[in-house]
Amino acid sequence: WVTVFGFPADAALSVRQHLESVCRTVIEEHHVGDGNFMHLCFRDPMAAYNALQLSPLHMGKLMIGVTACSQEQLLALLETSHDGGRREDYFDDYFAAQPPPPQKAGPFLSSLSVVTDLLFDA
Repeated sequence: WVTVFGFPADAALSVRQHLESVCRTVIEEHHVGDGNFMHLCFRDPMAAYNALQLSPLHMGKLMIGVTACSQEQLLALLETSHDGGRREDYFDDYFAAQPPPPQKAGPFLSSLSVVTDLLFDA
């Protein structure tokens, strides 16, 4: 699950379609009133991770943010579910998914990062 924000309510459909064209299928969408944000659940955690990497997303004159849903937001979504489905499965997948592990730095890069940390940390 990701939260997409920073767009007018009438642009929600085009924002979702753009994210689906880049990151794959959204299987669930949740809006809170007429707010300028929505929560999206992608088919797989990697698609959600890819959406997070797009932030900030530029669409015309809009700059749209994408952030991971907080646990509180996800629990609120779960409580407001009226679709009869088992949304807990989506939440279990969300919390079990981990982003790809960072690349391991070689000895030169490790030493270089120590030097740059010493030079630039105040």
